[in-house]
Amino acid sequence: MSSESVFRYSSSASDEDSSLTVEDMLEEQRHRVALHEEYKRKAREARKPVAQLPTKYNPRLTAGPPQVHFGLVLTQQHLLDYANAHALAHTSGKPLTTISCRLPVTLHLRSLTNDDNLYTATPYVQDGPGFIMVALYSNYSMHRHKLVEEDENEVLDILRRALKLESQPALWHWDAGNTW
Repeated sequence: MSSESVFRYSSSASDEDSSLTVEDMLEEQRHRVALHEEYKRKAREARKPVAQLPTKYNPRLTAGPPQVHFGLVLTQQHLLDYANAHALAHTSGKPLTTISCRLPVTLHLRSLTNDDNLYTATPYVQDGPGFIMVALYSNYSMHRHKLVEEDENEVLDILRRALKLESQPALWHWDAGNTW
């Protein structure tokens, strides 16, 4: 095969592009930005925390809904401060991180509440990253792990006092790992 190109290129695409003016391209870009902003607004609205689980997120009623968690949200710094205040930091000499303290904090909170199903999750929070959630259950585990209302309220009260989140309501939060 020779070193000459064997590919042929259509000139129709470049002819079409050349008919666009700079103003047309700017208008198209503005339109795309507006569509993206509208998508983000709708996504934020759909991902707001809610007190009651919407039917569309119940996996027994809807096929394959996104994962949502029920519980309390705190900042990563709050989690680190809690771990340090209760000497839950590991003794390896390495700095404490939110990853290294999640399990010790979870185990500590489980012992306080006698609820072995507590876990930490990463919620979608509109204020941005940097938040952790202490969850009682998800929409996928609620049918196995949901407590009776009185016990659930007691666990939430213990968590609020322990984490100093007295005024925070327990809500359903969208999992940050959801892709849609």
